[in-house]
Amino acid sequence: MTTIRSFIPITWFLTSSAFAAWALNSPQRQRFILSPLVIISAVLSFCTLQHLTWPLGLNSIWGLGVSVWTLHITALLYTKDSLSQSLGHIQPRADINWRRTYKLWTNTRLLTVPIPQIAPIKRIHQQSRLRFAAFMVLRIAMSVAVDQLVVTRALQAMHLHLLDFAAVRETYIRRVLQGYTIASHDTQVRAFFSVHWIWSAYFLINTAHHILAFFFVVVLRLDQPDEWPPLFGSPLEAYTVQRFWGKFWHRLAYRPYLACAGICSHHILKTPRGSRSEKLVETFFIFLLSGVTHSLVAWQLSDRCGKTRDIFFFMANFLAGALEMVLSKTTQSFAARYRLTKYLNHSITILLKRMFGYLWVWLFFAWIIPKWHYPKVYCALQDFYQT
Repeated sequence: MTTIRSFIPITWFLTSSAFAAWALNSPQRQRFILSPLVIISAVLSFCTLQHLTWPLGLNSIWGLGVSVWTLHITALLYTKDSLSQSLGHIQPRADINWRRTYKLWTNTRLLTVPIPQIAPIKRIHQQSRLRFAAFMVLRIAMSVAVDQLVVTRALQAMHLHLLDFAAVRETYIRRVLQGYTIASHDTQVRAFFSVHWIWSAYFLINTAHHILAFFFVVVLRLDQPDEWPPLFGSPLEAYTVQRFWGKFWHRLAYRPYLACAGICSHHILKTPRGSRSEKLVETFFIFLLSGVTHSLVAWQLSDRCGKTRDIFFFMANFLAGALEMVLSKTTQSFAARYRLTKYLNHSITILLKRMFGYLWVWLFFAWIIPKWHYPKVYCALQDFYQT
């Protein structure tokens, strides 16, 4: 019965995808008729995501994926700004171009060339697919090995307890200023979980990406290997909070969120296009949408603890990035005023700035993660101990 139920959200998503394919190849008036069917089917897929109980974490990824996909399809159907223009805005067609539709289906990053210019599928040498398959399998095996042999063992070695994630543990600096004694174990748990959330999200999302890449490139042979580039950048680029999200973290949700943020910025707040205020407003709404989406998934999965903390976490990251931007502009203005730019751009200064940047990002996450993540872990452990 559980296996049968797990197909419910999948079936609803495929139903929504079928309506979306129909709408993408329909005149504008017909799209307005089909769009409720697309959205309702996607919502039903989201509302049944709790049936995806295996593997662990799939239901959360599914909920986030369906949410982003719905915004992605909506943007493709109705947005007429630079987002859709970069695709070569989809015009009504008399015939259904299934390849064109497939290439838009879950391409939330808009990786392909403009749609009218998509070339026919090229024949790929069998050896190329085998190399790609071997590379995907190797990446998955390495990720599983790191997760099981390093991360899981580190968790076991820490001998975590329910009280390690109690509400009082969410604060650190405040307790130090109030004269409380902070146990070394408390500090170790905080330091570990400040980066553990990065690995857990990276592991789940990246592994799912590799499995799908293997399926569509090697098994179905619908895509070319270069159509599945890496999701994440180098962690060495994450020496500011802005660069953590902009250079290292995946960009799967960026385009769909940007389409919604653009509507809020241009049509509601009327910010001038190309201005600094436009960028700030759009970034604000992108982080806000991220927090709301994660909160909705937590609510759907009956997460009784910390549902609104997702919004708090993403908005705190927005404020940290805004603070970095202000400090960067202030530093550059100061250096230009007193003719210190050459010292600011010196290789040693850049190296020191990056070293301090890595420390700053880690300290920021060490401060914010317990306030965001501890309530969720506390409730999960509480349920575990009660069963």
